[in-house]
Amino acid sequence: MTPMDRDLVTAYLQHAAATVSGRATDGTFWAWEAVDGLRCRDPLAALDLAFEAVRRSEDDATLAYIAAGPLEDLIVDHGERFIDRIEMEAAREPRFRRALRGVWGRDRMLPNVAERLERVIANEPPL
Repeated sequence: MTPMDRDLVTAYLQHAAATVSGRATDGTFWAWEAVDGLRCRDPLAALDLAFEAVRRSEDDATLAYIAAGPLEDLIVDHGERFIDRIEMEAAREPRFRRALRGVWGRDRMLPNVAERLERVIANEPPL
């Protein structure tokens, strides 16, 4: 991950924390736009960024924001391409597995991706 990517993760986490706490996000909304754009332009980089954001998130509210945002969008849009990596990350990173519990949108996923995701989080408590 490049220093620029780390800065983007930092700004995105600031945006997420501000959003979940009800504070103004004007100064960091650009980070949300950048992450969303990355999902469309370079989904693999966006997935790596999501992994890093989950690792660096400091509380469940921010983790849920990441789960319901870029992580869910990546799984919906690119789940078949990335489900193996997602399963591997969940197997070695309990925090990532916890984040997956906050991913919704199963009806927008390919059925086999949704089924595999359900197996990964089967024993994970609600986020």
